[in-house]
Amino acid sequence: MSETTQTVTAHRTSTGRDPNSLYLEIGGKVFSGWQEVRVTRGVERMPSDFDILLTEKYPGQASQIDVMPGQSCVVRLGDTRVITGYIDRYIPSISKGQHNVQISGRGKCQDIVDCSAIVTGMALGGYDGDNAETLIFGLVSKFGVTVQNYITDDTARANTTVPQFNVNLGETPWEIIDRISRWGQFLCYEDTFGNLVLSQVGSDSMESGFVEGINVEGASRTLAYDQRFSVYYAFIQATDQLSQQLQADIMSAVPVTDPDITRYRPKAIISEQTLNGQDIATMRLNWELARRVGRSQAVTLTCDTWRDNFGNLWEPNKLACVYLPSLKLDKALWVIGEVTYRRDDTGTHADLLLMPKEAYEPEPNVLQAQFVQIMAADSGSAAKTS
Repeated sequence: MSETTQTVTAHRTSTGRDPNSLYLEIGGKVFSGWQEVRVTRGVERMPSDFDILLTEKYPGQASQIDVMPGQSCVVRLGDTRVITGYIDRYIPSISKGQHNVQISGRGKCQDIVDCSAIVTGMALGGYDGDNAETLIFGLVSKFGVTVQNYITDDTARANTTVPQFNVNLGETPWEIIDRISRWGQFLCYEDTFGNLVLSQVGSDSMESGFVEGINVEGASRTLAYDQRFSVYYAFIQATDQLSQQLQADIMSAVPVTDPDITRYRPKAIISEQTLNGQDIATMRLNWELARRVGRSQAVTLTCDTWRDNFGNLWEPNKLACVYLPSLKLDKALWVIGEVTYRRDDTGTHADLLLMPKEAYEPEPNVLQAQFVQIMAADSGSAAKTS
């Protein structure tokens, strides 16, 4: 780590900042001059998070940083907001001839990941108007989180009535939301304002992409065979009738095949769902095939800039062209699944994970209802579930 002294400043928010510097806004003050920064966002990462570090050779600079855990904060890269959330940890440390300050935090959605959901009646859904947005808003609004629904198709499952299902005691709001999102076949992730986004896999593209020898410092590509199979079978195992388990071979969906897998490699999928769920079993098979194909060719790369050619930060769930001829990848338009913006003594870098769109499609799921009958207290009987 470099021991070059960095200036930490506290000042009013202004424009015209260094686009390659991180600015931490807390209580009307803006702190900058960090020696190491890391900010990570992704479509499968909840919530977004950051770590920043200042190392000083002589005491004085770090004392200017008036930060306490729990404070609201905004993180910007240059003038661009990337995280709206809270400080989790403030870690000052000293050693011989050195004083360090490390600060970490996460987006506003951290509370729906950490805390338990308190749901009256322990059940959700089943009524007109109980679509995904309505139910999810009810789960997150108490935590100061807003829902942004970008699924505009009225016929999409996310915008139809969610069937009634039970909530398990101790579940977090995020665990419940994850189940709803898989039922509705959409993605959930945090935006730069701390909102919870409901979206399908991205269709908008960045203004430029990643080109070997131009802006790519390093890259690797995974071409995998071991997690792919030649044929996929689905067997329905419902929870309401034991007889269905005995008839699994009769109730299975039509198998799907992967023509690229030439050896005999069968895969049996147990589709746990309610009665007459062959449609979900078929969706599960198609998802299993597409996801395994997509994830068998992931690319990780390091770019020499946080931004595309038009000055926009690389953004999760956006498409970007990837041209890596040395890795046998010729101009593929893939989804940015995760991006880490970092800056240290080696310079400014962005680490990205990209895969085909199919790799990010949510797993189909059925929301199971559990009927609970509470017996009279004076009968001495316990509650029954079925």
